[in-house]
Parts: sequence; structure tokens; C-alpha cells
Amino acid sequence: MNSIKKNEKGSFLRKIRKSKKKRIEDFADDNISTTTISNIETGNESVSEEKIKYYCEKLGIDYQKLPSLIRTEKEKENLRYEKIKTELTQIEHLISFNNARKGLKLLRELKDIPESLKHYVLFLKGRGYIQIDNIKKAKQFFRRAIEHVSEKPKYKHDNIHVNALNQLARLSYYQNDFEKALNYTSQGLKEFEHEGKNKYLFFVLKMNQAVYLERLGKNAEAKEIIKKLLKQQDQIQNIEVVINMYDVKGSIYRKMGMYAEAVEACMKGLKLAKINKKTKRAVELWITLGSIYYDLDRLREAETCLNLALDLKTSKTKDHHIYLPAYIRLGQIYTKQGKYQDAQLVLNDAITKGKNTRIISTYIPAFVALGDCYFEQKKFSNAIEAYNSALKLARKHKLLSHEKDILYKLCLCFEKTDIKKFRKTLEKLFRVEVQLKTNKKKEVGSMFGDGDLHE
Repeated sequence: MNSIKKNEKGSFLRKIRKSKKKRIEDFADDNISTTTISNIETGNESVSEEKIKYYCEKLGIDYQKLPSLIRTEKEKENLRYEKIKTELTQIEHLISFNNARKGLKLLRELKDIPESLKHYVLFLKGRGYIQIDNIKKAKQFFRRAIEHVSEKPKYKHDNIHVNALNQLARLSYYQNDFEKALNYTSQGLKEFEHEGKNKYLFFVLKMNQAVYLERLGKNAEAKEIIKKLLKQQDQIQNIEVVINMYDVKGSIYRKMGMYAEAVEACMKGLKLAKINKKTKRAVELWITLGSIYYDLDRLREAETCLNLALDLKTSKTKDHHIYLPAYIRLGQIYTKQGKYQDAQLVLNDAITKGKNTRIISTYIPAFVALGDCYFEQKKFSNAIEAYNSALKLARKHKLLSHEKDILYKLCLCFEKTDIKKFRKTLEKLFRVEVQLKTNKKKEVGSMFGDGDLHE
């Protein structure tokens, strides 16, 4: 009997009482108080075996058979755990491979979920709701998964709560809140259990951290993270993370004016993307390379890179947002070359294709580039219309840095067409500039390079 710990006995006896739908008070008498029963069920070491034996009698259990009953119950629990765990793995695959509705249906049908798997279920519900575009519910389930582990730290070892933080960071990023994305990621890195499961998540978090820093204009910090990650790439299981490191490295070096190094990084990434047949990552790299050549005024090479990115698009492509920067950059190239009709065609195409995207910071530049095209032709009324469309989106999504850039362009138009509107717009530009300087959560970043993040 002593081989069975008192907390195991107590846990088992509590389950028996609850299965009878009885309260502790229902078993208390002159020989055993409610406090003693509570102490038995919580495994208090001060309770005597005699009291435990007496409580067993009250519950209708043979005290001598208690060890074998507990072992049998443990075996049943282990079998149930393995069964549910297998089902959850299957459901995770359904959600990952675009059958989220069926996955969510199966999650709702699960019964008797072990306590140690409840945070996994909550996490998968969050993933499922992302897939069906219910972001509000997704966030709720990720937060509940984190709270569950916070209340029961013994479940931290699988790092699912860390993945929930990563998902919240990704959602913040796609909603253009790069500071919040960075904060969630920093929290995830702090919470990460290095001796636990899902070790790949550490590299995912570090990679995404570099992306968020780059978007916030903190290129030196992002560069250092990428540098360290590239030294550890042999430890990174996810090849997409490695390929994306070269893309981000290329983008960072481009912003720093280190074009030769930027091109070299993209070429290395493209080689890996080709070997591993990672189309989405190749698209992002060709777009980054196109932007590098655009900056260098090597427009023919830039155009070739961007068209190559678009040629990788197929009828089965679902992530249309990753192609938007290619259309926009092509439009800018045609504008620069004076091919205004071609520019308008490709930019209007980008606006049509991108209207359902959640990544607004990728979509706004399509209107801005179209406005620039009209401005170059001195078609100021058309330019104002395009800029106002961009301004409306920037204000709706509280993207102050975009709003500032658009107001500046509107000022250039009104200076030539309407001096009263010029003054009013200049005043608005000043107010936004002041707000940006006083706002602690100011949004800084490039209008290009909004690739997919890692899960």
C-alpha cells in the first residue's frame, strides 16, 4: 500500500466521489470531518491510513484493492491520453493542410480531454479559426491556451503556449502592429523551454523577431540576429526558416545600401529554394532581388526578376498577397520608363487582386504607385483620387507612417491645383508628423517585403 503515494490515492478517491455526483459534506460524519476528507483528496501527508481506509468504506471501495484500482485507472488514463493525442495530431494536419472546418468540427466532438492536453486543444482551435478568417476567436483561444499553461506550469514542457504567443505575434504583424508582434515574440523567447519539446520553435521565434525588427527599421539588431542564426542553420529543421533568413538578410542589406551583399544573400536563398522546391520562398526572394536592382536603377534586371516571381504563380496558388509587391514594383518600373499605360494596367491589376488581403501595408502601396504614375503624367485629379483611396485605408487601419507619406504626395498635387486644399492638407500632414513623434507605438517600416511568417 505504501508504494502508492497519498496524492495518488486522494486524486483517485476524489474521482470516485465526483463520479457518484456527491459533495464532500455527503460523506462527513462523527468519525471523519469535511476537512479530513478534503485533506485526503488533496494528498495531505498528515492524514492517517486509518482515515483513508474509513473514507474508502464510505465510498464503497475495498481498501486492500486500492493499489490495483489506481494502477488500472492509470492504464486507462494513459490509453485515453495516447488516443486523444493521436486524434489531435491528425486534426492539426487537417488544419495545416486547409481543412480547418473539419478540424474544428472534430475538436468540438472530442470528449473527456485529459487536463494535460486541454491547452493543445485550445491552441488548435486558435489555428483553425485563423484558417477560416475568424481572427477575433483565434486570439481568444490562443490567450486561453497561454492562461491554461500559466495556471498549470507543469505543462510548459511541450512549448505549445510559446507557439500560441508566436501565433498572436503573427496576427499582430498582419494587422500592421509590429511593436506588439515584437513584444509577443520576446515573451515567447522568454517562456521557451529549451529542454522541452518542439525545439524548432526557438528558431522560428528568432527568425520572426528579425522580421519584426526589420519592419520597425531596427536593421542593425535584425542583422545581428540573422548573422547568429546563419551560424546555427545546421540545427534548424525547417528549411523555409533558413531560406527566409537569406531573404531578410537581403532586405536588410538593401536598406543599408550594401547592395553586393544583398544580392549575394538572395542568390544563396534562391539556390536553397530551388533545391528544396519552396516556391513561396523563391517568389519572395525574386521580389527582394527585383527591389535591389530597382534601387540600383538596373530596371531591365529588376523587371526580369519580378516577372520570374509572377511566373511562379499557378492556378492553385492561394497566398495571392505575396505576389502584390511584384505587381507594384513592376508598375513603378514602367512609370520610371515612361510606359504609363503598362504601369496603369499592372497597378490596377494589383488593386483588383489585393482587395481581399488582410495585409493592408502591402495593399496601400498599389494605390500610391498608381497615384505616382498619374502624377508623372500631370494627371493630378486622377493622382488625387488614387492617393485618397490609399489615405482612406491608412486611416482606417491607423497606419500613421503611410498616412504621412500619402499626405505629402497630396500636398504636391494640391500645390499645383488648389492652394486652399494644399494649406489644409499641409496642416493635416503637420498634425500627423506631431502624432508620430509623440506616439510611442509609431509604425515604421518598408512598404515592401511583407512575406509569410513562420508558424
